Amino acid sequence: MLNSGFSPDEANAAKKPQVAFAGSMRSNLVSMMDQIGFPETFGVDSSADLFGSSQLRTGSVLKYPVFRDRRNYTGSTPKPLSHPALLEMIDSVFMHELASAPDCLILPLGRSVERVLDYVASKTNLPASRVLTGFPHPSGANGHRQKHFERARKDLRRMVLGWSC
Repeated sequence: MLNSGFSPDEANAAKKPQVAFAGSMRSNLVSMMDQIGFPETFGVDSSADLFGSSQLRTGSVLKYPVFRDRRNYTGSTPKPLSHPALLEMIDSVFMHELASAPDCLILPLGRSVERVLDYVASKTNLPASRVLTGFPHPSGANGHRQKHFERARKDLRRMVLGWSC
């Protein structure tokens, strides 16, 4: 894309939906989204159709790569809200990005992200009705994913089917 005259930011934005949550993680995510009513709510055959569409915006609590001990930071140790540099990134970058999409339904992938959203809600007017709490991280490394999902599935489905933009 860069050879086609796109700026690096434009090329990144164009490719992001294609690579967001790739592989088995995307398959797990799509399956769970399908089960809780995303296709019905957003008028698509499958939640997979939302990737690359204007109806889905992916993001991250920590927008930039974070490494700890030369390894990719997993979001758990240290806890994002207890580390000054991570908290600063949440306060400045994430909260600004979240404010730029005031009417979206938020699907936090895992408990660590839920805690950050609880923090954001305590500092802003983020309504609880916008946050699908209880959704597990779709990673294959999350061995308890199915158990957690089954426990929350009915409530998540009710929230998604009741959503209106």
